[in-house]
Amino acid sequence: MASQTTATPDVQAELPATQVSLSRVGVTGVEKVIRVKADGVENLFYAGFECFVDLNPQQAGVHMSRFEEIVGEAIDEVVLGEAFKAEVLAAHVAEKVRERQGGERAEVSITARYPETVKTPETGKSTQEIYVLYGTAVASARGTRTLTGVEAQGMTACPCAQEAVAALARDRLAEDGFGAEEIERIIELVPVATHNQRGIGTLYVGCPEGGPAWIEAPELLRIVERS
Repeated sequence: MASQTTATPDVQAELPATQVSLSRVGVTGVEKVIRVKADGVENLFYAGFECFVDLNPQQAGVHMSRFEEIVGEAIDEVVLGEAFKAEVLAAHVAEKVRERQGGERAEVSITARYPETVKTPETGKSTQEIYVLYGTAVASARGTRTLTGVEAQGMTACPCAQEAVAALARDRLAEDGFGAEEIERIIELVPVATHNQRGIGTLYVGCPEGGPAWIEAPELLRIVERS
């Protein structure tokens, strides 16, 4: 007796009964640990991915498993053995998602965290900082747009408390007979008490389709930390 094989229908690729475009169909919460070797040292980046595609009206849905496959393939093809650039990886994934899913437009966002040993600005002691890199890419028929972002923490002196203490000092010095010029000279010379605040600085820079070369995230981090 001859065996008969029944082909499984590809429901996602079928023509839907109601032809309406689906926008931002995709997956969130995809987590990967990316290993990057630079100068013989392996660095680890913990990265979260969000992948979306806009479908044309003639397609019923997407193949959800392909998102995971594309992310894994892109990590192997683009990142390993190179300096990690989140926007480069996001662009590569977005272009593959659009191609594999047959979409009109694909959007991929990456949030990567990594530790780095740095020197404290005043004492020069070694300390560990956690930096965040952001990479977003949108691929369409016009090309691929990218967005590069960074996030860093820092300590700042609270200006509100400092001004309140300075105002109180001016009043007490005036009551004690000091002149206006003397008071301002004292305020200028003597440190005014305040409290520390932990601040988070975030900076994004976008590039249009066919825009300039990839922006270096370390340079953006230096801008954030100096601000």
